[in-house]
Amino acid sequence: MPQVIAQVTVPYAALVDADKRFALKLFHQMVTNAPAQNILSAPTALFLDFALLQNGADTTASKQMSDVFGWQALSPAQINKQSAALRQALVYSWPPTPKNRAGQQTGEQLIMAGSLWIKSPGAFRHEFIEINKMSFKFTLAAMPANNSLAARKINEWAARQTGTGFDGFFNPASSRDFVLADTTWFKGSWVQPFLASDTHPGDFALLSGAKKSVPMMPKSGKQRYLKGPKFQAVGLDYWNAEMYVFLPDEDSSLADFEQSLTPDNWAAWMQEFDSRAGYLELPRFHSEYRGDTKLVLQGLGMDHPFESFHSLASVVANPAGAKLTRVLSIVLLSVDEKGTEVITAASASGVVGGVGPAQPPPPPPFRMIVNRPFFFAICDRKTKAMLYMGAIVEP
Repeated sequence: MPQVIAQVTVPYAALVDADKRFALKLFHQMVTNAPAQNILSAPTALFLDFALLQNGADTTASKQMSDVFGWQALSPAQINKQSAALRQALVYSWPPTPKNRAGQQTGEQLIMAGSLWIKSPGAFRHEFIEINKMSFKFTLAAMPANNSLAARKINEWAARQTGTGFDGFFNPASSRDFVLADTTWFKGSWVQPFLASDTHPGDFALLSGAKKSVPMMPKSGKQRYLKGPKFQAVGLDYWNAEMYVFLPDEDSSLADFEQSLTPDNWAAWMQEFDSRAGYLELPRFHSEYRGDTKLVLQGLGMDHPFESFHSLASVVANPAGAKLTRVLSIVLLSVDEKGTEVITAASASGVVGGVGPAQPPPPPPFRMIVNRPFFFAICDRKTKAMLYMGAIVEP
C-alpha cells in the first residue's frame, strides 16, 4: 500500500507574504518622507493593527487598506483567521520563561500586546468586539475622560508589557474618543555573541562625508553571507529570529540599494545566503524613531480612513461613524555584543462622531566592515515575518 504523505499547510502563509510586501512599501515611503535620516519600523505589528480595523471599514476604506497591505486575495474572515495564527506563532520565549534574581524576565523574548481604549461604554459594536476577542485578543480598557489621566494609563499599560518606560509615547494632546494601542518587545540573544573585549573604536562615514567614531564589534569565522551585485550582506542568528545586514559597496550608496529592495529581489536574496568564512565588523548602536505614521500611510494611498467618519462607521455604535486621526509609532533599537533589543509602541486613535554534483572549492573569506550607512531587517525564523526593519545612516 503506498504511503500517503500529508501536506503541511502553513495557516498564515498568504498573510505573511502580504506582510513582507507591505513592509518594503512602508520602508520606501518612510525614506521618501524622511530622507537622510535613520529609519526604523515595526511593519508586522502595524499590519496586524489594520487587520483588525479592516473589519469595520466601508467599501472605500476597505479597498484602500487592501491595496496598501496587499490582502486583496483574502476575505475579511481569512485575514482574521490567519492573523490569529500569526500572532500565536510570533509570541515566544527562549530559554522558556527565564527570570533573574529580581524576578524579571531574561533571555530571548518576543511579546506582542494590543489594547483598545474606549471613553464611552458600548462605543464599539458587539460584532467588532467579538472579532477582536476571537482573532486578535486586544485588551479592552476604559479610557478616562481626563486627557492627562488617559495618557498616563496608556503609557503605564505599554510600560507593563515591555518592562520599560515609554515617556511621551502617548500624550494628552493625542487623546481621542478611542485609542488602539499596541506594543512589541523583542530581546534577542545572538547564538554566537560578539566578544565585548574585542570591541574597538572605528570611523563610520556619514552621508555628509564626515566621520563619526563608533564602537565596532568584530567577529571572525563562518557566517551566512551573500555577495550581491552592488552590496554584501550577512545573516546573524538569534535563537528564534535572524538579523540581515545589507551593506552597499563603497562605489554605490544606500539610496542605490533601496531602489533594488523589491519583494522579488528579497525572496531571491533569502535563498542565496550561504555559510562562508569571513570577518565582520558591526557597529554597536542605539537608535530611536518617533513619529506619526499617518503621513506615510497616506503617501501609500490610504487617506479615506483619516478623512471620512463613514470610513469606520461599522466599528462603532455611534451613527455618526468614526475615523482615524493619527497613527503614532515609537521604535527603540539597541544592538550590542550580546544581542538586540527592540521596543515599539504604536497607537491608532480616532474620534467618534468626530543536495547535487561535487562541491566546488570554497570561496575566499569575505571581509565586511559596516562603516557606512546600511539597511537591516529582523525576521522571525519560523514564520519569516518582518518584525523590524530600517536604515541606519548615523549609529
